[in-house]
Amino acid sequence: MNGRIWVTSEVGVGTSFWFTLPRATGVAGADVGSGSGDTVSAAPSTSTEE
Repeated sequence: MNGRIWVTSEVGVGTSFWFTLPRATGVAGADVGSGSGDTVSAAPSTSTEE
């Protein structure tokens, strides 16, 4: 799908999970792989462990 996924973590602070996906173009249900190659980044989701 030409996306990325990665994780950053810092002890005592938390962990962030990141991913990017290609942006779909055209009509609903269009094949995402046929897009222009643009990507959309998701906001990080951070969690802390106790």
